[in-house]
Amino acid sequence: MPQAVKAAPPARNRLDHILPRSYLAGFTNPLKQGQLSVFDLRRRCWFEASPANVGAEKGFYDYSPGSLPDQTADEAFSALESKFPVVRRELIESNFTAWATHREFLLEYAQMLRARSRLFRAQATTYTRQSIIGAVGLKGKPYIPEEQADHEQRLRNMTITQMRLEIAKGSGLFSKLHWCLRLTKDVSHPAITADAPVIALGSSPETPVLQEAVLLDANSWIVFPVCREAYLIGNALPLETETEDFQPSGLVWLQEWYFKEKSGFVYSPLRTPRVP
Repeated sequence: MPQAVKAAPPARNRLDHILPRSYLAGFTNPLKQGQLSVFDLRRRCWFEASPANVGAEKGFYDYSPGSLPDQTADEAFSALESKFPVVRRELIESNFTAWATHREFLLEYAQMLRARSRLFRAQATTYTRQSIIGAVGLKGKPYIPEEQADHEQRLRNMTITQMRLEIAKGSGLFSKLHWCLRLTKDVSHPAITADAPVIALGSSPETPVLQEAVLLDANSWIVFPVCREAYLIGNALPLETETEDFQPSGLVWLQEWYFKEKSGFVYSPLRTPRVP
């Protein structure tokens, strides 16, 4: 009787793309052989790179050695990643006239990018650690973590699983918002993106896009850079115009937010002269 062949364990320490290469390809300069202009927020300098070489970290989605998760991060991402370039091409070819037909998919993709980010990982780790401490405290026992390395591996596995669960929600709370598309047709002022592309601006601009109260606050605006030609913007209240060109002053104001972080990178088709 033939023996069952065991599945090979997932490859480890690969270059995991926090921002998919196919997403970053939408922000490359078509006149520079698909290169990105990348701004290092910590060093405050520009450099040129291809989507394959940025927005990534070795082993970022690896479960700890010996873990046997029911699904890998790659499996959680694959369907959305493979469909996005097709949708983007359709949007551009149609001049974004029928973008609303792709609204649900775009919101699911924005949700995935939010859950893949380092910011989400840090927040999920903090929340998980606090939950463990709180659960132990309710039992009247002092919190004494396991051996430190084992404890951190356990937290890492739990936060990667949390990321997958968040992606599995589809558009999630984003579906409760009203959305509009703002076009950046001027090639000298394209849309840009960053390591944390989906941001919340308004009454609590420093608050991460996690809490329902922030998302559903009428003073909060959720921004998702789709590609160099367009931003998707959501708000709790209906918007007067669903599709129109981005006004220059509003575009400059928005893009400045992406340069206010202290670490990470901003990605653009060209080097913008307006760096705060």
